[in-house]
Amino acid sequence: DWGDNPLLTAGLPNEHPDKLLPELLSCSRGNASETIAERLHLRRSEPVILVRQLWRQRGQIVAIDEAFLPAERFDGLDTRYLRECGGVYAALQRHFAMRPKMLAEQLQAVDLQKEEAKLLQVSLPRNALLILRLSGNIAAEPIEWRQRYCLTDGRAYTIKSK
Repeated sequence: DWGDNPLLTAGLPNEHPDKLLPELLSCSRGNASETIAERLHLRRSEPVILVRQLWRQRGQIVAIDEAFLPAERFDGLDTRYLRECGGVYAALQRHFAMRPKMLAEQLQAVDLQKEEAKLLQVSLPRNALLILRLSGNIAAEPIEWRQRYCLTDGRAYTIKSK
């Protein structure tokens, strides 16, 4: 779910990345807010699946994800599938024969809010890198909106050309 963009030691873009390990916090159903509906081309209040994951690197918490997916399209996606597959993208590939591709990604420096700081086990005030990603299917139809709050203490979100 990090694609080809690892967290590396800042200033060392060619180092071998340490593995990022996901920890599933929850998989729940809800209704799309106006913002989520707009991103995923849904109607407001249409059912969505929300997957929350914590990410660790070398045992330290480095990020938290909130991934929103259209519930109708991924009926049956649940905690069991996510644990079995090890992540959202692997579950989509394995159980729904869909390989997500990034349609757009934005990076923004933000101040963490109380809930995110608690999950990341840091004190406020604290800033983080917010990575917003829209992923789609092969026809470029939106299938996932992800918000990732990343702690970058000594690390850099690294984008490499292909």
